[in-house]
Amino acid sequence: MRAILQRSHRDGRNAVDADEAIPHLLEVIDPGQGVAVDIAPGSLIAFSGAHAHAGVGNSTGLTRISFETRSVLIEDLRGGLGAPNVDGRAPWMTPGLFRRMSDARRLNEILGCGFIQPYLRP
Repeated sequence: MRAILQRSHRDGRNAVDADEAIPHLLEVIDPGQGVAVDIAPGSLIAFSGAHAHAGVGNSTGLTRISFETRSVLIEDLRGGLGAPNVDGRAPWMTPGLFRRMSDARRLNEILGCGFIQPYLRP
């Protein structure tokens, strides 16, 4: 991941393909064991990013537009609160990707840590 981030910073955002920048499953999962969630146009779904999730192809013939946003409550992060990451094995986390809305300061600067940090498991 560090090499991907360095390449993106050096050569620009478009130098990194989105598919290589996201985690991938390490084993096959039976799609039949998942829970399909169908939301109506104009609706939203909110869940913890720690939960395994995936989208499906659009076979409707209509344009599908989605918007993704992520938020972090600093007090929860400092307190170790939030959904446990039971289905991920990432060895790192990237607090430097988040910015505070009020002043655009990076989360890693606020927390006094590196842009990329080891993922510490309790």
